[in-house]
Amino acid sequence: MKKENILKLLSFLPLAFALMGSLFALLPFISINGNAVNIINLLSGTSVVLSVKILLGLLAILNITAAVLFIFKKYVLNNVSLVIYLLTLTTLSVLPDILVVIDETQAVSHHAGSIINIVLISLSLLFTIREFFTRVKFTIKEMVELSLLVALAIVFDFIPKIRIGATGGSISLTMLPLFIIAFRFNFVKTFIASGIVYGLLTCLFDGYGFATYPFDYLLGFGLISLTALFRKLVFSTRLPIYLQLIYFSLGILIGGFARIIGSTLSSIIIYQYTFWASITYNVAYIVPSVLFSLAILLVFFTFLKQIQRRFPVND
Repeated sequence: MKKENILKLLSFLPLAFALMGSLFALLPFISINGNAVNIINLLSGTSVVLSVKILLGLLAILNITAAVLFIFKKYVLNNVSLVIYLLTLTTLSVLPDILVVIDETQAVSHHAGSIINIVLISLSLLFTIREFFTRVKFTIKEMVELSLLVALAIVFDFIPKIRIGATGGSISLTMLPLFIIAFRFNFVKTFIASGIVYGLLTCLFDGYGFATYPFDYLLGFGLISLTALFRKLVFSTRLPIYLQLIYFSLGILIGGFARIIGSTLSSIIIYQYTFWASITYNVAYIVPSVLFSLAILLVFFTFLKQIQRRFPVND
């Protein structure tokens, strides 16, 4: 069999893994207070809140969606698959922690069904990572720059800030270096730096537990990478300065709005806020943080253009 045909067959493996995972979910999936339950029991039982039931259904849909996108072997679609697999894998891994946060009286642990699904999603993730690194390379210069900007974001997170409420929200400049990353690097590199590296480190430092990581950190900070979609427009020499500034501001506002989405999902699923209460709370600290970052970056816009011109990042 030719190598090209083998690679085509291999591209269908993640889809096979996703379908197999759906079947293995019918096995004992997790244990709640010592009682093993499968996915049907979880979705039909009264011990699990509606938001978690919806989450489980979405994870299955996202898993299959990522596998289908991977089949097409397109650069953009592969990047989307990579992000989806990271989200589904981390969410499924911390599912027992999420259920315990929702109801502290429960003792929840993984069982065979969830463990097999975690392994299958991990294998699918390895396929997408391999495909990603065949197209994209990290140079030493890029890794150093990303490390410095992530470290700066962590420093800003430790600087005294205005706290909003008791569940961790605060007005700060921690997103400022992350926006700079988004204007320097492409979507996936920004997602890796902001959502995975910065998100994981900040989750550990904040101490609210790994149950908050998938949505508050991985998705919340990771979606700031949407700002990177405006990068080429912002630094285009063909556009007048006022359009560059408009795209620059729009990119930051969209990245900030995307973070609101991740944090809102976390508030609804984990802390059981109502939708409007969750939106109100997260807007109260994320919007001022985004506006502060936007104001500072607008002042340094010319400097950022000079950096991009002297030290371009080619993806």
